[in-house]
Amino acid sequence: MTERALLIGCRTGALRGVHADVRLMDSLLTPLGFETTVLVEEAATRQGIIDAYRALTAVTTAGDTAVVYYTGHGARLRKPGWTRDTDLPDRLQYLCPTDIHHPGGTFRGLLAEELSLLQWELGERTRNVTTILDCCHAARMSRDPALLPKADTRPAAFGWDAVAAAWRAATRAAPTTRAAHAESHPSVVRLMACAPEETAFELVAEGLDGWHGALTGTLARLLRRPGSEALTWDRLIGLLRPAVTELAPGQRPEVAGPTRRFLFELREEETAGALPVRLEGGAMFLDGAELFGIGEGDRYAIVAPGSDRAAPPATATVDLIAGGRARLRPDATVPARLLAGLEAHPVRVALGRRPVAVVPPDHPEHRRVARELGRSPFLRVSRGGEPVMATVALDDGLHLLDPYGEPLLARPYAFADGAAGRLTAGLHQLARATHLRTLGSGTGTARLDGDVAFDCVRLLADGGEEPLAPSGAHLFNGDEVVVRLHNRSSAQRYVSVFDIGLRGAVTLLSTAEPSGIGIEPDGRHELFRLPASHLLAGVELYWPDDLPAGPPRPETFVGIVTDRPQNLSLLAQPGVLRPRTEPCGSELQSLVEGIAGGVRDGRPPTWREQVRYAVRRFDFHLHPGARPAEEPPFAVDERPDLSFRLVAPRSAAPPPAHITAGLRDLTLHSGPTLGTASVRIDSLVVTRPGTGHVPYRAATHRVAGARDGERLPVDRFPLYEGPVGGSLDLAVWLSPDDGDEPPLDQLLATETGAGETARAVALLAAADVNTPAGDTVGAVATLTNACARLLSSTTGQSIGVFRTTHLPHERYGAATPGGRHPETGLLRAPDLSFAYEIGERLEGAAGVGDRLLEP
Repeated sequence: MTERALLIGCRTGALRGVHADVRLMDSLLTPLGFETTVLVEEAATRQGIIDAYRALTAVTTAGDTAVVYYTGHGARLRKPGWTRDTDLPDRLQYLCPTDIHHPGGTFRGLLAEELSLLQWELGERTRNVTTILDCCHAARMSRDPALLPKADTRPAAFGWDAVAAAWRAATRAAPTTRAAHAESHPSVVRLMACAPEETAFELVAEGLDGWHGALTGTLARLLRRPGSEALTWDRLIGLLRPAVTELAPGQRPEVAGPTRRFLFELREEETAGALPVRLEGGAMFLDGAELFGIGEGDRYAIVAPGSDRAAPPATATVDLIAGGRARLRPDATVPARLLAGLEAHPVRVALGRRPVAVVPPDHPEHRRVARELGRSPFLRVSRGGEPVMATVALDDGLHLLDPYGEPLLARPYAFADGAAGRLTAGLHQLARATHLRTLGSGTGTARLDGDVAFDCVRLLADGGEEPLAPSGAHLFNGDEVVVRLHNRSSAQRYVSVFDIGLRGAVTLLSTAEPSGIGIEPDGRHELFRLPASHLLAGVELYWPDDLPAGPPRPETFVGIVTDRPQNLSLLAQPGVLRPRTEPCGSELQSLVEGIAGGVRDGRPPTWREQVRYAVRRFDFHLHPGARPAEEPPFAVDERPDLSFRLVAPRSAAPPPAHITAGLRDLTLHSGPTLGTASVRIDSLVVTRPGTGHVPYRAATHRVAGARDGERLPVDRFPLYEGPVGGSLDLAVWLSPDDGDEPPLDQLLATETGAGETARAVALLAAADVNTPAGDTVGAVATLTNACARLLSSTTGQSIGVFRTTHLPHERYGAATPGGRHPETGLLRAPDLSFAYEIGERLEGAAGVGDRLLEP
């Protein structure tokens, strides 16, 4: 029996940690006896990956162990509304090999269907196959700019037709007997960085060298801890998911397949959740206390393997954690016949201690505050450098900060008797809310299949709806969200829905039925409809008045589905309270909160294994300001997801300070709107180069005598040349031209003297790193709307041809070969085909970059 691993690292786009991920996985698997094959750089092309995968399959025989690991970008392309490809899925997913963006116009992505067929063929050779994918298919940015999404932000660069043709070729080549099952071979364990609609990230990982995928880095830390040999895939995901979510909120790793297996083995755990008991000097110990989150006060049933843990011969409580081990104190004498081969099954385990940083360490009050936090069963003082739940900053008082350093309170707690205790109580509430936010579904006998859909939509001002992805949406103060529940099972289900707010408040949204909304088979329920009119109202989101404004903050809706009525209202709590001198809450409230929060998974102590449950969540970022205005429609809109424009990722290298931009290769078509040979092409470029610079540039180019299907006589149209900062927004319009109407810059000048447009220009001109991103996005929308309105009223008929946004981490579009967009071919709108170029211009170097604009 041979153990082999194929390790694939595709560094594309702005990713930085791909090669380090591959080296890290190699260092983990080689000591376990794996023969590794590494594909990076030119070896990790589309064809290189396929050839290496097939080579692994060819040498694999029954009884061998095979691991396939991929780290890099993923992409998810939505089917456009204009296509007639009714036979294709709504979204096509693919991995991004290193030649994904090579010029030539050929689609070189590795489709999910192709990967599934390769996996199926390998699974037919041996039952012991593990696939690990550290990538994502949703391109949404977290509020933390240090997190870089592992998804292609512009998957439409290839064009739908090219990707659709590749999908048809792949499905035609699939054997019909396997195609129906190729995605989920029963013998393959699949560990994925996140669900398809979610986002995976890479970041600078604590304790590791430089940038790594959040999944890969966390997996390495877990596998290097004592006791990792006792991990099954079920146990691993229970540890991996909350650890990754604390690093990158909104990223939730998933595992599928035969998950009761021990890692990289066919051997399965007979009983879920059991830990081996070690005997030493007459005392009982559990290894891997830190790995498994064992805390003092946890209780376990002590049984022999295969015995009934419902009637254990003995129980024991953890009374000491030391040296990475937990000591068990039996509640009664353990029979001598059980002293060999004992197992410990959790009966009741504590919430666990969440790390909190206390800074600076040399502050006079540091020791006293740290000692107070150390007494808490739910908190511990951070060891330094690790992700923390919160930070206590000691200055003129006790400042409470969220994981990103933003204040949770408008004013600090004063240094006074009892202040540290009140602060600790607030941190307890944050700990309980954090735990509920990362709560996983029941496992073993508590498992409830995911048969209740949990969907969220945003209500639009015109009465329409915008579907929201389960993770990564950016919402704004005043937005209304409707939660839709659909019971797709054949039995009654009960759902309790909570909102975990910006400061740890847990609010029960499903208040009409405290024991859970009862939904019959195929039944549906919505939160909320107005009782009298039955109109949709939704859950109104708001930014608390006394919470300091700033960057967006994470908020979560959690739905807990049970197979019987269960009162979960005990989980509700008010969140971090403002500083005050009187005690926080009543003794009864404190008791209720202690009962609800003192049990892992946030379950009241009345819960036992006979209640099965599943968890659904909707993670989003809430902005303090109002939603930016919508822009008019454009025939070609290549803007990245709104989340990237609101929270731009950190650049791998300093972006250009000066750029040039221009249109080229323009061809006019006799489209349905324009029927004239004399046209005007208007453009708007918006950027934020800093104080002293006008933040926009409007231009107009007039063309007479153009004929259908011929390139316009002037091959290149300059759009912008100058300093750049923030983002680079570009909009292009096409209109009929009679030669008498003023150019766009003169039209816009009449709007920028006063009113909303003037305020938008002033905001962009003065914007800096502290200006809320929602405000700048809204100001760009105001300018774009003003241009569209002016052109329409002036020319009588105007077409929005093109709209895009380029960001610093993309080098403002100058990073593609030659700075040309698209790399080959033309962008096609109903009345115009064209390309555009963006080049870097060195400051003070006359003529550099002008070649882009020369005819």
